[in-house]
Amino acid sequence: MASLPHRRRKLPVPDQAKLRFKPKNAWRYIGKTLPGTTSPACVRDSRSSGSINALDGMVYASVERPPVFGGKVKSYDERKRCKVRGVHQTVAIPPFNPPCAMQALGGVA
Repeated sequence: MASLPHRRRKLPVPDQAKLRFKPKNAWRYIGKTLPGTTSPACVRDSRSSGSINALDGMVYASVERPPVFGGKVKSYDERKRCKVRGVHQTVAIPPFNPPCAMQALGGVA
């Protein structure tokens, strides 16, 4: 079964003189002010907002990438990580295989 957008491409363009639009007083969204989707708790960076999840013992990663798109990490020293305060582990991220859509860009985390 063909998807709906595919079937719509086969429809003829309607005659502009026959188009009928809703009157402005029947519009539900156009020209109306709607409440924002960002909650005040999220703006205040409150933990109760639900969008910020912090767990006990959680650590953060910094991903370092080559300076050019599609570049590869030449080398890095796993042993030197022990000398940097707060670093627990390093992980190599393999470079993408073209095309790059929806793939990690590679680097070291």
